[in-house]
Amino acid sequence: MNAEAASLRGITTRSIVLGLALTVVHTIWLVYEELTLAHIGTPSIFTLVQTVIGILFVMMLINSALRRYRPGLAFTPAEFMVIFIMTTMGSIITSVKLMHYLFPTVMWPVYFPHQAGGPETAAGLARVMAPRDPDLVRGFFNGTSDFWGFFRPRVLGAWLVPMAFWGVFFFLLLWTMLCLASIVRRPWLDQERVPFPIIDLPVMMARQGTAEALFGNRLLTFGFVLTASLLSVNYASSLAPSVPGVRLAENDVGTAMLTSPPWSAVNPLIVVWWPFAIGLCYLIPLDVSFSCWFFFLVIRGATVVATMFGLRDAGSVQDPGQFPFLTNAVEGGWIGMFLVILWSARPFLKDVARAIRRGQAIPGDATEALSYRTAIAGAVAGYALLVGIGVMIGLRLGIAMLAFGLFFIAIIVMTRMYAQIAMPLFCMAFYSFGEWTTQFVGTARMTRTETATLTTFYWFDRTYEQLPMGHHLESFAFADRLRESRKAVLRIIVVTSIVSILLGMTTLLQIFYDRGATSARVSGDSAWLAGYAWSRFSNWLNSPKPIEAAPIARGALSACFVLFLTYLRSVWITCPLHPVGYLLTVSYALEWGMWNVIFVTWLIKALVVRYGGLRLYRTSVPFFLGLVLGDCVTHFVWGIGLSLAGARGASPY
Repeated sequence: MNAEAASLRGITTRSIVLGLALTVVHTIWLVYEELTLAHIGTPSIFTLVQTVIGILFVMMLINSALRRYRPGLAFTPAEFMVIFIMTTMGSIITSVKLMHYLFPTVMWPVYFPHQAGGPETAAGLARVMAPRDPDLVRGFFNGTSDFWGFFRPRVLGAWLVPMAFWGVFFFLLLWTMLCLASIVRRPWLDQERVPFPIIDLPVMMARQGTAEALFGNRLLTFGFVLTASLLSVNYASSLAPSVPGVRLAENDVGTAMLTSPPWSAVNPLIVVWWPFAIGLCYLIPLDVSFSCWFFFLVIRGATVVATMFGLRDAGSVQDPGQFPFLTNAVEGGWIGMFLVILWSARPFLKDVARAIRRGQAIPGDATEALSYRTAIAGAVAGYALLVGIGVMIGLRLGIAMLAFGLFFIAIIVMTRMYAQIAMPLFCMAFYSFGEWTTQFVGTARMTRTETATLTTFYWFDRTYEQLPMGHHLESFAFADRLRESRKAVLRIIVVTSIVSILLGMTTLLQIFYDRGATSARVSGDSAWLAGYAWSRFSNWLNSPKPIEAAPIARGALSACFVLFLTYLRSVWITCPLHPVGYLLTVSYALEWGMWNVIFVTWLIKALVVRYGGLRLYRTSVPFFLGLVLGDCVTHFVWGIGLSLAGARGASPY
């Protein structure tokens, strides 16, 4: 078989088997790296998982040899796609910002009852959530120094029911998101032409196939070499301080410089200069990037003015209890954006509803991942089952419906934002569907069991740095660009999700029982997150509040502002303000140094477009993709090398 014939093969059994093998190895390695070994940082927090791009790069190197000596065995674009989808899904499902939080959060009130309102809290939680045996709980938090400790019959037997419960629960979350992604794919990607720039690099790698083809672009090669050289020097510097390096990591310049009120109200003011972030942010549309830094500066300026006139204390702009009330702003903003999304999709939704009501075929249904009847039924069933589980473990029906409704509204909005821009770090720390549920209901009207049950959901309600629905839609977009079957992609996602859930839970519990969830042998913030979640519960318990009008009114005002921005863009064609920029600003997405990167890349891109037009912009894009590629490959190569050498504490930033 020649190279041309090989490139025409679609999704193959070989790629699925290889994808599963790589997913297992890569996922276990990543969990260990992020939780215990600390050679490569936390690549799973990024929207484009750095080590996955490293795997694709190795495939390209292998392909270079195969194309020369065994062209019939060369990897095809579809096979690159399969590997990307499977390893990405494995990474984000078991992410340090998602599944790592699960078990410490649900076990916390059993081991630390004094931090969770007393022993009555754990006693009121459903017993399917976690074991209660004191020895098993102590071993989880302190560790047993036994690599096989979790697999001992007494421990594993006690965890079978909780693992099954949370495994089913997590799969239902993923399944509902997958159905929703299938529903929104056509109106967003086909009709509105949402660009999905985050996958530009992996799609290019899949199409190029070999390292020679990829590095045929001189600008991409220059970006790659520049980044790889700089980060390699930084790695060497972190291992040997005598080697000079360049600091690219997060740096709070505000706290060091702005030390007194009212200017100190803008703190923290963090900057980063990750090449990965610079490369991806260059792909953000100009109106969105302008809106990001514009609203970021305007909100901080307003905070300084409010502090100056005594309208707020001299606390941080991030203080949720005073102006600018960012948590209320993001909550209302999600509702406003959800209404905008529904309004934009109304012609399509009307056509689908009419066809279903009349029993007619829906045009194009046969090529979708799921037929629209199946996708809608699947999403409704997934939501209903999650609500049912919520009722089973202690929530009233209305509260369960409200909580999961707010969750999926937020997920849909975040997925739309994810599809529209190329944010390197997608952190939405100011949004919590659990927090907003208590505002709509009032903690005074909720039982201890209900607020405790909402607290056990905090493991997937924290920062949303990994967004499964966004990666589901990303997979469909990848398939569309390569003209591959969406149905096959859906089956791959389902299989990978099941494998990854089981693999992640088993690996995490093995580590926790061996090393201890709160011991110094485990890194990361999973234990801290659990303590924070239950301290919030204690506040709810000790200071119960009725329904308060002010937070809801502030949320409504934010929703109206999103609607106003959308209307303004409809009547003012060249309007530079975009609601997505506002939503990113109020949700914490720009706090971790993204604001300065977005400003710089906006300025460069604006100058390129102004003086060179679209042609020069397209010519410049490979350089910035080279920055991303160089960052990812350097992380991957050094990570493997440091793992083999046993060195710890090295950083490229």
